[in-house]
Amino acid sequence: MNYSRISNYIFSGLFFLSVLVLSSCTKEATTTITGDTVNRVFVKTPTSYINLYKFSIIHTPVSELGTVLISFPARTTMAATSDIKVSFQIDNSLISAYNTAHGTTLSQIPDSLLTLVNTQLTIPKGNNSSVDSLSMSITNKRLHYLPNPGYVLPIRITSISTTPNTVISSNENIVYVVINTSSTNCYNSPLIGDMVGTLMTPRTAWKATLDATPNSGALTNLFDGKTNTYWYVTPAKEVNLTVNLGSAASNITGIRLHSYSTSYSMTSAVVYTSLDGTNWTSQGLAFLSTASSYQYIKFYSPISSAQYIKLDINGWKSGTYVIMAEFDVYKN
Repeated sequence: MNYSRISNYIFSGLFFLSVLVLSSCTKEATTTITGDTVNRVFVKTPTSYINLYKFSIIHTPVSELGTVLISFPARTTMAATSDIKVSFQIDNSLISAYNTAHGTTLSQIPDSLLTLVNTQLTIPKGNNSSVDSLSMSITNKRLHYLPNPGYVLPIRITSISTTPNTVISSNENIVYVVINTSSTNCYNSPLIGDMVGTLMTPRTAWKATLDATPNSGALTNLFDGKTNTYWYVTPAKEVNLTVNLGSAASNITGIRLHSYSTSYSMTSAVVYTSLDGTNWTSQGLAFLSTASSYQYIKFYSPISSAQYIKLDINGWKSGTYVIMAEFDVYKN
């Protein structure tokens, strides 16, 4: 057997295989993947990838709570080859499509309420962002002109200066400003020092009902003057507590509750009042301080007359209990 010839065949085969592998690697290494070569002008807010600003405004009898203020630059996907002028305008024709897409019924914001600054921005040559920003605001004194539950304001890029290989982005060219509003007659998290009036006495004629069966305790414990007797529902869930004062009371300024322990404090409730227990007036959402076992609800405008007070308890500190030991009412 000629081992030399066999070795030569093996060497030749390995050499040919290595050439093929090297050739393949070389071709792979020189393959170029080409991305988007067009420079696109777009907007991106710091709060959301989908260019959405959201604000909440609370109307009270004495003032409006909340702030509406936005500011954002224009951007490009690549450095600008020359100065680019980017123009914006409000486009309320987009509201219907927005509502359809999101299942909402948001209203148009009246133009007279808006203050827009810098509706044309400049992206300098060599930069990816404008040196200035568009800003929009609604002053606090104008917020009471927004009575509807919700509003939306579309701001769109309408044009850019003629620049080679540069276009407006087709999917990031609009900023939406959404404003949700609510009304309340209840102060935010008042403490004992905020309360006015005196506690009503006696409470012997007061009665309470609950739309759930307490797991322990009796509702009459609310009026026995003891903070170590109580009722509770477990696990914590939304419940409606109604208190009948026995007769109509005038100039009600607030409510005092005792949650037995700060560990089980309530955090929020919607408050309703009524003269007959059938027709109810919403006093709005009340946020309660959890700093003390005594918790307070204070009204901006005193309730002129009511015999029934209902609390839709919808927030609590612990998931274990909704618990209450005392219920008191302040009046002037």
